[in-house]
Amino acid sequence: MILALMACAGAPTTPTANTDRSTEVHTGATPEDTAPDGGYVDAAAFAVRASFGWDASSEQLRMTADHDLGWQPMEIDVVLLDTDAITSGTPDERNSCTVRLLFEDPMPVAGWVEEHGGWIGLDAPPGATVVDGCRFYGVPGVFSGDVGAAVSRFTWGASVGPLQDGVREALLAELGKAGWAGLEPYAVGAAVRSDALTGLDDGWSPGFAVGFEVTANFEREVDAVGIPVPMLATTIAGVDGPPTGYYELSLGTFAPGDLLAQ
Repeated sequence: MILALMACAGAPTTPTANTDRSTEVHTGATPEDTAPDGGYVDAAAFAVRASFGWDASSEQLRMTADHDLGWQPMEIDVVLLDTDAITSGTPDERNSCTVRLLFEDPMPVAGWVEEHGGWIGLDAPPGATVVDGCRFYGVPGVFSGDVGAAVSRFTWGASVGPLQDGVREALLAELGKAGWAGLEPYAVGAAVRSDALTGLDDGWSPGFAVGFEVTANFEREVDAVGIPVPMLATTIAGVDGPPTGYYELSLGTFAPGDLLAQ
């Protein structure tokens, strides 16, 4: 399910700039209604993922460009999961829904990142645009029909750093030897930090990330058949720090999902 979470939703539309920096709920980019008729997510758990660009020369997190879709914002996503998504290991539009926190302005590395042994990372700013794909689904009553509001009242941060041994072991167990052999050359560590994770020390939990090449204009590079070009983990973990690139992070699954509404 770890890799499925990184790919189960399409790229968001770039949101309208927010000038007053107040939290926008149900505004900016509008999610596509992909919910099946009568779709219901029982909030058995939630997962967190993130993506952002990194400019090593300016030491700032930033947007990157997709060849077909244009400039894409940085984002942290909270994926609400149904029991079926957990048991099947395959979250999709039938058994999960996503709240996206999108933001555009370049930012320096967040102060907590180095304290937790990370290299680069950020916090979703208070003015992040909230895109609530869960609005099209039935959800437990504790959310009062507004998962986006529940998610956006918490702080959410994400970082890239060394791969933790426990994450490596979990990936090997989930993917098997062959699957892990395909991912291992590219996987580095990642982490989420949120005040929603009250049971964890400093609200911090490890995950993993993969970095991808970008051009000098911060466009995501693809190969001859349109596949993003990954960076080797040894390159990202080099002595000079992570290189300029685009990073996708899978940040773990947490239960129960209605913890977000408490």
